[in-house]
Amino acid sequence: MKKLEILLAAAAALLACSVEPAAERNPLPQAGEICFEAGFDTDSETRTVRQSDGKVFWLPGNELSLFRAAAGDGGNRFVTDITAPAASASFKGESLSGSGYYHALYPYDPASRFDGTSLHTTLPAVQEGVAGTFADNLFISAARTRTQAMSFKHVCGGVKFSVEDEDIRRVSLIAPGGEALAGDLSISFSTSKNPEVTAVSNPASILVMEPEDDAFEPGEAYHFVTVPATLSQGFSLVFERWDDAVAVKTVSSPVTINRAGFRTLMNADAGLEWVRDVLEFSPEEVNVTAYGGKFSIEVRSSGDYHVDVDPTCDWIVPVKVEGVPILGAKHTFKALRNTGEARMAVVTVCSTGDSGNCFPVLVFQEDGSDLRGIVHHSLGMRFTATWCGWCPYMNEAFHKAKEMLDDRFEVVNLHAGSSSLAFSATDVLADQYKVQGYPTGIVDGRIDIDNLQDTQLVAERVAAVVDETEKNYPVVTAIGLSSTVSDGVAQVRAEVFATFPEDYILTVFLLESGVVATQTNNMPGGTTTGYVHDNIGRVAVTPALGQAFSTTAGGETKVFTFNDIAIPDGCNIANMSVLAYVQRKYGEQPVIRSADYGDWYIDNCRIVPLGTTAAPEITP
Repeated sequence: MKKLEILLAAAAALLACSVEPAAERNPLPQAGEICFEAGFDTDSETRTVRQSDGKVFWLPGNELSLFRAAAGDGGNRFVTDITAPAASASFKGESLSGSGYYHALYPYDPASRFDGTSLHTTLPAVQEGVAGTFADNLFISAARTRTQAMSFKHVCGGVKFSVEDEDIRRVSLIAPGGEALAGDLSISFSTSKNPEVTAVSNPASILVMEPEDDAFEPGEAYHFVTVPATLSQGFSLVFERWDDAVAVKTVSSPVTINRAGFRTLMNADAGLEWVRDVLEFSPEEVNVTAYGGKFSIEVRSSGDYHVDVDPTCDWIVPVKVEGVPILGAKHTFKALRNTGEARMAVVTVCSTGDSGNCFPVLVFQEDGSDLRGIVHHSLGMRFTATWCGWCPYMNEAFHKAKEMLDDRFEVVNLHAGSSSLAFSATDVLADQYKVQGYPTGIVDGRIDIDNLQDTQLVAERVAAVVDETEKNYPVVTAIGLSSTVSDGVAQVRAEVFATFPEDYILTVFLLESGVVATQTNNMPGGTTTGYVHDNIGRVAVTPALGQAFSTTAGGETKVFTFNDIAIPDGCNIANMSVLAYVQRKYGEQPVIRSADYGDWYIDNCRIVPLGTTAAPEITP
């Protein structure tokens, strides 16, 4: 009887329909309460268990989330008052004010919300296996109506499977292409009136299912519920038995999972090889150049394991892990630049447990005695304006950071287009770095710096970010600058040394210091008429977002010449300087940033007085 009730609940809650109900208005219940009639189209393909006559039923106690306007916390909870299973049911709850569509979500989720356009709920990556159907509250359905009659439609699809072995305790569904199978869903209604998943945040490409009992029942159908998706590399089912043996079923061709559709693999474990205590890895030896670079170790394991760098080694840095051990996981590392003699380190691949063993991977790096080190400068961008009363606080904080860090930190002050010291590139850069107000500080194109009245705390935060940059993003470019000025026209030559053959972006500005202008200033309160502005942007020599370039060999130097740069009237040439900064892609490096500013961060910068020459800072 318990099993029958579960099947009825799943079928009633999850069955989809392809036609909207008749637009009839039901009689309203008593004041303060509203009643909705909810049903399903029994002619639709449901992939659920039906009764012998093809009908599906709601069960007593079923609950919905109902919204009419933007709201969180699950919206209004509506509960059916039926006392026996029924093909349609009335759901009652508090009356909703407003006009327009009602949006309903099954199952009720106290964390769900509606933003006025889309429903938001979660499809979990860990799912319970229930023989013959779906686990309770798993297969998401949604409805939209202007009346008090609702017709629910499937949101998700999935993979349906059965097994032969009676000792399987866990099954995993894996998308090797990394496509989202579950996560936090945004659901909107298309022009065809069907609910569609329009976005997935916190995505998971691996789903794990354990049965409600000790093991999966042979011959019974189980359902992984997934986001509709095209799986570019197919999918794998990984079966785990209680004796720790593992088997894998792989579908290697692309697979499309449609809304309300299921890919079916019955007796999916038939004929598979069950393995135990598998630990394979390659290569056993790695060679990297003196310039450094990334390398990977592929590991396949049927059990738990770990990959470790010798703790005495400070030049190999773990970057990321991709894939699933039983299918083959890829461990990526970064070898830092070597400026000394050839060296060797060990990375170990270890199984776990009482009989765990460790196996070495030897990493050799070429002699780098002839290579040179690169001096690094972090860049602080301060978005500011003369009308901004709070901006002097961040200005003082950046000055303190400069005093603490000396040449490790350079500053450019970018005045908004509405400032009396407006700079042409500011608004474009403000869009790139998602500036919402002034002042805003951005360090190395990665981290947004909060503005506080305690300027020392802000300076210490800047110093911490600079340390973070140098720890996680070893500098790979060096910048040399030379320039001349004649009759108010400048010529600038930039040399960029690049350690690796990659894509880069070069940005060059002319700056001016010692500019006296009136500044709204909340520090003393009121306005400062003789406020001195330093390192303010004056001329964008390159486009605001920079000039892209590539190198084709390690250790290559690119030369850029910029001619006929007109210096604005009123600028004091003696107080001007050239700023150049180079952006590099994160690539396989960890992405540490305050928001999504794009694929690039600032690798290095240089500020040199206008009319002087400075070679790239590469040490012997």
